[in-house]
Amino acid sequence: KDIMPDFEVPDFFPSGQNQKQDLKDFFNKLKNFWVYFFIGLFAVSILGGSVVKVDAGERAVIFNIFGGVEKRVLGEGINLIFPFVQKATIYDIKQASYTFTSEDQKQGQVIGEEIHSLTSDGQRIDVELTVRARPQPGELWKLHQSIGPSYVSKIILPKAKAAVREVLCNYPVEDVYSIKRQE
Repeated sequence: KDIMPDFEVPDFFPSGQNQKQDLKDFFNKLKNFWVYFFIGLFAVSILGGSVVKVDAGERAVIFNIFGGVEKRVLGEGINLIFPFVQKATIYDIKQASYTFTSEDQKQGQVIGEEIHSLTSDGQRIDVELTVRARPQPGELWKLHQSIGPSYVSKIILPKAKAAVREVLCNYPVEDVYSIKRQE
């Protein structure tokens, strides 16, 4: 008698026409999946690059590779742009304090050390100063076109130093520290 029960060996390599067609259909579906996957991935990347989120207290300036800086400013919320053609730069338009001080921590953003100046009688004095500024939202495109996002270091820092030195050079040291300090 036969000790082994009836056993069928699975056929891993299909030999029938129907099985070969099933295998071809499976590979075609797999190929279509990857094509649709990459098309979807491309579409998501295009749509993701076309959405600009502008938070509260911010505005966005648009640079177009064909026409340069656009004269429109995007407001708060979700805005759409053409990816690869337009690029948005976000600006904070809230009032900010920029401080010139030798101390480590003060209110506002510390952008430089105290300002060294000479008085009318030739005495050197050090002045701590806080400047409050905010860009005008309607004019941001001009700011972006002529100066750029680093306007604080290019404009506010040198203008504040120059203004303080120009005023202090008109007064003697006694007036700066006592009588005409408020002036």
